[in-house]
Amino acid sequence: SSYYPLELMVGRHATDHNDLAFLFYVSLSFLALLTYLKTPKTKWTLAIGLCVGLAVLVKWLVGLVAIGVWVIVVLTSINSNKNSLVRILKHVALASLVALLVFIPWQIYTFYAFPTEAQIEMSYNSAHFFNSLEGHAEPWWYYFGSGLRRVYGKSLITRALLGASLLIYFIKARRNIPSRVALVSIAIIYLFFTVAQTKMAGFVAVVMPFVLIGIAILFTEMYEKVKARFQTNKYLKPAAMFLFSILVLFNFQFKNIQRNHTSNGRTGVTMRSEKLDELALFTKMRNELGNEHYVVFNLRSTKFGYVSAMFHTSYTVYRTLPSHKTLKSLHNEGYKIAIIDNGDLDESISNLKWIRVIKG
Repeated sequence: SSYYPLELMVGRHATDHNDLAFLFYVSLSFLALLTYLKTPKTKWTLAIGLCVGLAVLVKWLVGLVAIGVWVIVVLTSINSNKNSLVRILKHVALASLVALLVFIPWQIYTFYAFPTEAQIEMSYNSAHFFNSLEGHAEPWWYYFGSGLRRVYGKSLITRALLGASLLIYFIKARRNIPSRVALVSIAIIYLFFTVAQTKMAGFVAVVMPFVLIGIAILFTEMYEKVKARFQTNKYLKPAAMFLFSILVLFNFQFKNIQRNHTSNGRTGVTMRSEKLDELALFTKMRNELGNEHYVVFNLRSTKFGYVSAMFHTSYTVYRTLPSHKTLKSLHNEGYKIAIIDNGDLDESISNLKWIRVIKG
């Protein structure tokens, strides 16, 4: 019943690009880790280090989660003897070294080439943990309340399934290594971001694959138990599919579909039709202004349209319209100025010969 992954992939949520990249590299690092735990070979150790290093390049030290989970799983393994423990910890050290070789060169380069900016960014990254930044102040239970509902859906059935999947992992964790990896990963991520002061729903989505796999395991085991009891019943599979379909339909979020995929029930989320109109405006700007460097004002097609405009064009774009005095000052300093006319542009500005006016 969760639409969050689909909405993230199509850019419906903030930080969609780096959240998806981070999810990919962390998932890949866990896949390499699980493969290593099944077949402990050096090539999988190197793969873990490579994927962890790439994850760190996306979202800094949280990308090390797979190595942290690896250490905890090894130390809590009931079957590890001293020799095997030392051997595995050597592999952990090798993977950590590979990860360092992947992400440290970029840190060295940025601090050498842009020392001031790099220091500011590093401090800002750390500030996310200790301070609530950019309006993302939430109570400590956010990821178990509204944050949970945003990522996994609002229905009680969904929350029951989430709890049951965690229970499955907890029961299996003692003797099943993959279940222990999943359980420890979920615990670490939720604990870390619960303590962190800046909170966003996408921060914990990195362990969503483990949660969904847990739900799949729950359904599979339920089906196998029923199948063992009613082996000769030819209606078992159709009945299971029917019940599963009812469950999906019950959790179908019609309001989400309407909000994100139609022009009805407008919300703060920009509709697709508005985005297409905005792209047409960018094309019009390029056609009328050419390759010359312009400063463009009054672009209010969407809330953050001026940001998109600077991505799609070579112009410096602002949402606001400055005063006549400011415009004149910019003109005297040699700036080429263009203004988007949204139907309410004052004639005292639109009639100025040194301003290019583009119909919005």
